[in-house]
Amino acid sequence: MKQTFILSAVALFSLTSFTLAVSAEDGSAIITPDSLLYETTREIEEVVYDLTEETENKVDLQTEYAEKRLEEAEKELEQGDTEQAEALLEEVTEHEQETEAVIEEAETTGEDLAALREKLINKMAERREKMTALMSRENLPEQAKRGMAKALENQARALTKALEAIEKVDTDEDEELDDLIDDMDDQADDSLEAEAEALEEAAEKQKKAEEKAAEQLKKAEEKQQEALEKAEEQREKAAEKAAEKLRKVQEKAEKRGK
Repeated sequence: MKQTFILSAVALFSLTSFTLAVSAEDGSAIITPDSLLYETTREIEEVVYDLTEETENKVDLQTEYAEKRLEEAEKELEQGDTEQAEALLEEVTEHEQETEAVIEEAETTGEDLAALREKLINKMAERREKMTALMSRENLPEQAKRGMAKALENQARALTKALEAIEKVDTDEDEELDDLIDDMDDQADDSLEAEAEALEEAAEKQKKAEEKAAEQLKKAEEKQQEALEKAEEQREKAAEKAAEKLRKVQEKAEKRGK
């Protein structure tokens, strides 16, 4: 039964790989969530991962899946779908957390994981560079920047825990690694600071707009009141003139009667 299941998974994987190869020829190799093949490729990812036993292979797959989600998020941002991009960035974090869990589980069995150290650092650095490039886009919505800042924070946390599990040492003693993690934290802080400044600026503009609107409303009310008072004054004058004319007519009539 298991053999049949494996063969089916391999067949599905081969079919999807062929489709991807064809897509690559016309420049559309990245399958986005709106593609008909997307759900199939995600299901194949799960099957392949479930059938994988070696820790290093599992880490490789989670790294590959994280990179795919990041590429998909970039594609969604290009298409203007910020909400879908944020969901994919959250999945990047989930893949990194799964990597951490796999390493911690292997660490309890005494498995030698030293070979994974350099690979994890390099892959994490590559993803950091991609996120940095995305965050530098001028037209990137602040909401998307928040998602990336959060992802960078999670990356630094996951990398620290994973490497501590591998080496069983305080990773702060590793200057190169410490610099990488500090860079991730700094970029996340810079993004959050920029977001706070943008929100403050937006709030200030909103306040000024409200003050201007209130001032315009006040002026409009004053003009309306002036118009009403003027109309009332004109009405009173017209009434006085009419009364004066009536009085004169009555006086003339009385004189004729005499």
